[in-house]
Amino acid sequence: TIVTISTYPAASINLTGSATICSGDTRTLHVVPVAGATYQWLKDNNEISGATNTSLTINQFGSYSVRVSNSTCISTSNSIQVMESTIPDISIQPN
Repeated sequence: TIVTISTYPAASINLTGSATICSGDTRTLHVVPVAGATYQWLKDNNEISGATNTSLTINQFGSYSVRVSNSTCISTSNSIQVMESTIPDISIQPN
Protein backbone atom coordinates (compact mmCIF):
# COMPACT_ATOMS: atom_id res chain seq x y z
CA THR A 1 0.00 0.00 0.00
CA ILE A 2 1.28 3.45 -0.95
CA VAL A 3 0.26 6.39 1.19
CA THR A 4 0.57 9.83 -0.40
CA ILE A 5 0.65 12.84 1.88
CA SER A 6 -0.51 16.05 0.25
CA THR A 7 0.21 19.52 1.53
CA TYR A 8 -2.19 22.41 1.70
CA PRO A 9 -1.54 25.02 -0.99
CA ALA A 10 -0.21 28.36 0.25
CA ALA A 11 -2.98 30.94 0.43
CA SER A 12 -1.69 34.42 1.11
CA ILE A 13 -3.04 37.66 -0.36
CA ASN A 14 -1.61 41.13 -0.76
CA LEU A 15 -3.38 44.44 -1.33
CA THR A 16 -2.08 47.05 -3.76
CA GLY A 17 -2.78 50.46 -2.23
CA SER A 18 -4.54 51.53 0.92
CA ALA A 19 -7.13 49.40 2.70
CA THR A 20 -9.44 52.43 2.66
CA ILE A 21 -11.49 53.02 -0.47
CA CYS A 22 -13.40 56.10 -1.65
CA SER A 23 -16.38 56.03 -3.98
CA GLY A 24 -15.16 55.45 -7.53
CA ASP A 25 -11.72 54.12 -6.47
CA THR A 26 -10.43 50.61 -7.08
CA ARG A 27 -7.91 48.38 -5.33
CA THR A 28 -6.26 45.18 -6.54
CA LEU A 29 -5.80 42.05 -4.44
CA HIS A 30 -3.20 39.45 -5.44
CA VAL A 31 -2.70 35.85 -4.31
CA VAL A 32 0.72 34.24 -4.48
CA PRO A 33 0.38 31.85 -7.46
CA VAL A 34 0.60 28.11 -6.75
CA ALA A 35 1.45 25.78 -9.64
CA GLY A 36 -1.59 23.74 -10.68
CA ALA A 37 -3.96 25.46 -8.22
CA THR A 38 -7.39 26.96 -8.78
CA TYR A 39 -8.71 30.07 -7.05
CA GLN A 40 -12.04 31.36 -5.77
CA TRP A 41 -12.25 34.87 -4.32
CA LEU A 42 -14.64 35.60 -1.44
CA LYS A 43 -16.23 38.82 -0.20
CA ASP A 44 -17.68 38.68 3.30
CA ASN A 45 -17.26 34.85 3.16
CA ASN A 46 -19.40 34.57 0.00
CA GLU A 47 -18.04 33.42 -3.35
CA ILE A 48 -17.68 36.17 -5.96
CA SER A 49 -19.11 34.83 -9.22
CA GLY A 50 -16.45 34.47 -11.91
CA ALA A 51 -13.61 35.63 -9.61
CA THR A 52 -11.16 32.78 -10.23
CA ASN A 53 -7.90 34.52 -11.22
CA THR A 54 -4.77 35.20 -9.16
CA SER A 55 -5.81 38.87 -8.84
CA LEU A 56 -9.06 40.66 -8.12
CA THR A 57 -9.87 44.33 -8.71
CA ILE A 58 -12.39 45.63 -6.20
CA ASN A 59 -14.41 48.84 -5.81
CA GLN A 60 -16.45 48.02 -2.71
CA PHE A 61 -15.62 47.82 0.96
CA GLY A 62 -15.81 44.48 2.76
CA SER A 63 -13.74 41.54 3.91
CA TYR A 64 -11.88 39.75 1.08
CA SER A 65 -10.13 36.39 1.03
CA VAL A 66 -9.31 33.69 -1.52
CA ARG A 67 -9.73 29.92 -1.50
CA VAL A 68 -6.81 28.07 -3.13
CA SER A 69 -7.31 24.46 -4.22
CA ASN A 70 -4.87 21.90 -5.55
CA SER A 71 -5.87 18.40 -6.62
CA THR A 72 -6.46 17.20 -3.04
CA CYS A 73 -6.43 20.09 -0.54
CA ILE A 74 -8.06 23.49 -0.06
CA SER A 75 -6.72 26.49 1.89
CA THR A 76 -8.37 29.83 2.59
CA SER A 77 -6.20 32.91 2.91
CA ASN A 78 -6.10 35.56 5.55
CA SER A 79 -8.86 38.15 5.19
CA ILE A 80 -8.16 41.73 4.19
CA GLN A 81 -10.67 44.24 5.48
CA VAL A 82 -11.23 47.08 3.00
CA MET A 83 -12.89 50.05 4.69
CA GLU A 84 -15.10 52.72 3.17
CA SER A 85 -13.66 56.20 3.37
CA THR A 86 -16.14 58.84 4.38
CA ILE A 87 -15.99 62.23 2.77
CA PRO A 88 -16.37 64.96 5.38
CA ASP A 89 -19.35 67.30 5.02
CA ILE A 90 -18.21 70.77 4.14
CA SER A 91 -20.42 73.72 4.83
CA ILE A 92 -19.69 77.31 3.89
CA GLN A 93 -20.67 79.88 6.46
CA PRO A 94 -20.91 83.62 5.83
CA ASN A 95 -18.36 85.79 7.66
